[in-house]
Amino acid sequence: EFAAGDRVQFTRALREEKIANRTLGIIEQIEAGGDVWIRLEDGRQWRGNLERMPHLDYGYVMTSYAAQGTTAERVLVHLDTDSPGVSRMVNQQLIYVVASRGREDVRYSSMRGKSW
Repeated sequence: EFAAGDRVQFTRALREEKIANRTLGIIEQIEAGGDVWIRLEDGRQWRGNLERMPHLDYGYVMTSYAAQGTTAERVLVHLDTDSPGVSRMVNQQLIYVVASRGREDVRYSSMRGKSW
């Protein structure tokens, strides 16, 4: 369940409200009936109902694809190096995308607990 102060992301675009898929925001208030106020990263406020708008998820973690075009103070990158076929997925493009998201700090880890 969401609570005030949670960071969330929209998991589909809301064209009429001009909210893109993967837009991030902070929940400011939730009422008993499910009405919610979310402050978007661009400063706008969105009001809706959680029952009628199931396309919200926590915004603390996202894929490298979804992170393109975003910036964060700190980035933690976890690569599942034990998965089959991971060598095809970890390439220069992936490393560039994830490494260029962090303004202050970028840290990497793998399944084996190694940090780079």
